[in-house]
Order: sequence, then structure tokens, then C-alpha cells
Amino acid sequence: MKVVVVVAQEKFNNTEFSAVVSNLKKNDIPFEVASTSRSGASGYGSFSIVPDLCIQDLIVSDYDCLIIVGGSGCKRYLWNNAVLHEKIRIAHENNKLLAAICLAPICFIYSKIMDGSFITAHKTKETLRIIEESGNIYRESDVYISGNIITGNGPKASQKFCEAILSLLT
Repeated sequence: MKVVVVVAQEKFNNTEFSAVVSNLKKNDIPFEVASTSRSGASGYGSFSIVPDLCIQDLIVSDYDCLIIVGGSGCKRYLWNNAVLHEKIRIAHENNKLLAAICLAPICFIYSKIMDGSFITAHKTKETLRIIEESGNIYRESDVYISGNIITGNGPKASQKFCEAILSLLT
């Protein structure tokens, strides 16, 4: 079993990232981190990491689960990332576990894997508009599971989000 954790190049959410990584390590689940560049990715403040690979180099068949961490950088780096959308579609077509939290669930909408589905995400006017205009339904919930897709609404739901992932992964 192996997981890939995708983060925005800048302004990914430290709390969500740390919770995901901590839970994966605690459960001895191997993982790699992907972003739009391997040169480094930064969360909020001085928090930074060096990704293991670029999203474009991600081979979906190598992983059982694709997790996308939220944060305001998702809007700039991930929402309109066609390469990421293709990786999400391939993962979905191959019944891989998909999980996204905060602003990241919008990537599932833009990758066209959700149609008339319930979804939770960080609640803003913009995310609500995108969810509604896409024909999906916003779910007021910390975490929502629909088949092999898990969505979470933000940092306060990080632990519940991780527990949902682990329950379907292990």
C-alpha cells in the first residue's frame, strides 16, 4: 500500500498536511509528496517541505490513494491544473481512494469526477458557487464520504478526515 499526498507550491495548509503525514507515519503507510515543482513547497508562515516528485511525474498506478491537502494555494496551483485533473480522473477510473480537504475538493469538481454528488469543502461564497454551478450539492459536514471519494471541510476536521482515509485504506 502506498499513498501520494499532493500540496500546492505555496500556501498549503500546515495543519492538514501535518495531520495527514503524522497519521500515515503512525500507521506505517508509505507515502510520497507531490507538488508542481520539486524545488520546494511552502505552507503558511515559515513551514516548508521538499516534495518527492512533481505532479506531472506521478504514476497513478503506483499508489492506492491520492490525498490533496488544502490551503489558499490550491486556487492558484491546483484548481486549474490540467495535469492534476488527469491524474485524478485516472485514479477515479481505477477505483483508487481519493481524498481532499479544505479548498482542495474543488479539484474533484474541475476534474469532472463529481456530478450531482454531495461534497464538503471550506465554505466560502466562491466554493459554494462552484459546487452549485457544477451540479453538486454542498454538505454541511466535517467529512463526507461518497464511495471512494472523501472530502473534508478544513483544518479543524483534519483528524476526522485522516480517520476516514485510514478506515477505507486499511
